[in-house]
Amino acid sequence: MIKHLDETFPKKKIDQVHVHFAPELEFLLGRQDYDWANIYLDQHLENNHYFLPPQRQIDEVLKEITRAIKVVGLKREKFHTEVSTLQYEIGTGHGNVMFIADRTVALKYIIENIAQMHGLRASFIPKFNRKVNGSGMHVHQNLAVTVENHEYNLFFDENANDGLSKIGRAYFAGLLKYAPEITAITNPLPISYKRLVPEREAPTYISWDWLNRTALCRGHSRGTRKVRVEYRSPDPKCNPYLAFAAMLSAGLAGIEENLELEPCDSRNFYIDHEGVKELPGNLGEALDVMHRSSMLRAKMGSFIIDTLYDLGKNMWKEYSQEISSIDIKYYL
Repeated sequence: MIKHLDETFPKKKIDQVHVHFAPELEFLLGRQDYDWANIYLDQHLENNHYFLPPQRQIDEVLKEITRAIKVVGLKREKFHTEVSTLQYEIGTGHGNVMFIADRTVALKYIIENIAQMHGLRASFIPKFNRKVNGSGMHVHQNLAVTVENHEYNLFFDENANDGLSKIGRAYFAGLLKYAPEITAITNPLPISYKRLVPEREAPTYISWDWLNRTALCRGHSRGTRKVRVEYRSPDPKCNPYLAFAAMLSAGLAGIEENLELEPCDSRNFYIDHEGVKELPGNLGEALDVMHRSSMLRAKMGSFIIDTLYDLGKNMWKEYSQEISSIDIKYYL
């Protein structure tokens, strides 16, 4: 990392290095008297609500939420309806990674409590109905430095055709290389993997492109000083401190290893994914890949990785032993 900074800013004093993250939080919001216990059976849920105006009560609650997040130091972000019925999204704006992790926890608390005050219920469950999209937490990220009182986006290079610098390309490459190893942290529940299925706007194939919703990594603001990466697999049930640390570790490893980024791929990966590696298919598989990761052990420490592995394995074992309505339906 230091080598790349010295090459980018020769003979200049680097005052500070910044890590900027900006999650987009998707969640469910509806009346408390809705049959939440049977939401997975609701045949009326549809994927046709993107950017439709919310109902008046919901609109007022979402406005109150955005006013409240300003009080805790976040920029007043826009909210909008998401693709599926009952689903909404609020972003946090970008900022220092630790500050944003703190505020992500606060934002979830604010959403749940303001909803309850108005006779509504909020939920961050990653997948709630087979017919429609689940809820994710896409995370925008970039690195920056302060040099002589000016902040520079390290992902931007005005001499690159697409504006993406060598550092930015290596960070992208690190996220892609280590995606399988960090998935148990960004998607920590058994139900997380019921969201990570093709054709439901959740990425399953390890790929990148500019503004391609089917890719795991999306580049944004191509050719501009705001260029950044969006990592699309995390869901809102993850621990933001651990998930942000895992993504940052993968990106920094890419820089340290001087990884080369493959050309972007504009395919629709839902239907055309020949030769493209996949994310782990379930929590058990993801935990095993994480547990073997020398990168994560070096960056985050073996104590954290072993603890997450043990906790996750216990949860996965209990989940795997549970008999569900699907088991009875197909196998009795």
